[in-house]
Amino acid sequence: MSTQIQEDISVKEQVKIKEPVKFNVVIHDNPQTSFEEVIFIISRCFEKTEKEAEKIAQTVHSEKKGVCGTYSKEIAENKLVIVDMAKQFLTQQIPDRAAAIRLLKFTIEET
Repeated sequence: MSTQIQEDISVKEQVKIKEPVKFNVVIHDNPQTSFEEVIFIISRCFEKTEKEAEKIAQTVHSEKKGVCGTYSKEIAENKLVIVDMAKQFLTQQIPDRAAAIRLLKFTIEET
């Protein structure tokens, strides 16, 4: 009796790696909030330079909303918490502008 051994067996398995879903943190236009207040929040909460924050603020003014950053869902949600803290800080620093600052709206949108 003879036994044959197959040594050239190869198994190819294709694994598809799905890219994680990303989310934009979007700031919406609010005519009551000053340009300076918008720039302050964008630059502090989203680690943007003054110029980058100004560009986003200009987009918000002309297009009624602008993207502050694109993140994983968890980080995007954390950015909203940070924004709320910055808004609270600003309302304490500028009490007469508190109502306008509170009206500033940020949302998360899937890309």
